[in-house]
Amino acid sequence: MKTGMPSSLWNRTFLKNFASLSVLQVSNYILPLIVLPYLVRVIGPEKYGLIAFAQALCQYFAVITDYGFWMSASREIAINRDDEKKVSETFSSVIAAQFLLMSACFLVLCAMLLFIPRFRNDSLVYLFTFGTILGSIMFPNWFFMGKERMEFMAVRDILVKIVFTVLIFVFVRKTEHYIYVPIINFFGYMCVGLLSVWTLVRKFRIRVRVPRISDIVSRLKNNRHIFVSAISLNFYFATNTFFLGIFTNNTIVGFYAAAEKIIITITQIFNPLFNAAYPYIAKLANESKEKALEKVKRISVITIAASSAIFAVFLALSDGINLLILGPRFADSAAISRILSPVLVTLPAVCLLANVILVPFRLERPLSGIYVRGWILNTIALLIVLGIFRAGAAGVALTNVTVQASLALAMLLAVKRYGVIRSQTAS
Repeated sequence: MKTGMPSSLWNRTFLKNFASLSVLQVSNYILPLIVLPYLVRVIGPEKYGLIAFAQALCQYFAVITDYGFWMSASREIAINRDDEKKVSETFSSVIAAQFLLMSACFLVLCAMLLFIPRFRNDSLVYLFTFGTILGSIMFPNWFFMGKERMEFMAVRDILVKIVFTVLIFVFVRKTEHYIYVPIINFFGYMCVGLLSVWTLVRKFRIRVRVPRISDIVSRLKNNRHIFVSAISLNFYFATNTFFLGIFTNNTIVGFYAAAEKIIITITQIFNPLFNAAYPYIAKLANESKEKALEKVKRISVITIAASSAIFAVFLALSDGINLLILGPRFADSAAISRILSPVLVTLPAVCLLANVILVPFRLERPLSGIYVRGWILNTIALLIVLGIFRAGAAGVALTNVTVQASLALAMLLAVKRYGVIRSQTAS
């Protein structure tokens, strides 16, 4: 089967996107390594834990608002990228759906702030943290992924991080200034969101139309399997921090969140590869599954080898890394990061299997079932380790590792069960 684009041009497009996202990833390492050690030392474990708890709560709302469009809509844009009318129709209906979902989430948050004292006492932290969701909608990553114009995503995220880093050093000077952290984050997202609106209209000639309600309802219905996958996975991540905050206190949340932040930041080294590969593989699988599978195998080898090496190095140097980045006040985070270290292998494996194999090959339904079962397993395990055994942050970390390993195994079995490898190699 002939593809719609020469292989050499596909490779140039992929490499261009990979390079753009790699530049972004450098900023994801350098800027956090600059601001995180300063921030945790200034505001301390308790206030850092409060901010992490608020982010975990708002992550629920962010996932509901996104509704998995970053996968389905980006694939739709990738397939129809040369049809301006179709692209504008897709953009308009997705944005309208997201604003409706965000409005519903905001009403839920307001009710929580009004009726639950724990949230009401720090209402500004939660409101400004929620505000970043609006900025994210205004800068639709799924659109730029579908267009394979990752440089816009890179510029956006770099600008946000630069603004955040500079303003943190300017305004956060003592513990009482913790409230400035979500405010500064909100300000950065809104600035680049407004810049994005201008770019979409002038550069990509997007014409926003008011979609019919039936179109929005149809899109939400058709996207439900991807949404279930996305909500289960992201709720899984948010639930760890959120449940820990419910059963313990902000200080313990701060120790756990700081350790997890280091681990997750390291795994983000694979994001440029996965984000550049997703639209590339999705479009290629639509035209030539054999060629798509060939690319997938290469990406898999790189991911497995690199993540294993990173895990070995981190395990050997974890105590020194934690002390250097977090300082002595976060000494309790060192043991947590050691427990979490297998995530350096399991998380890239999960992202690879889900985003580079299962979704591009249109296996959203079995993927959503895997995520739902993983989320249920994670929730039950957290209730046991926190509610019965009172295992605290260590118990949450161990649960995190166990559930992610089970997700990776279940996805690998799904790839074999549904014949992705067997049917393509045999054809």
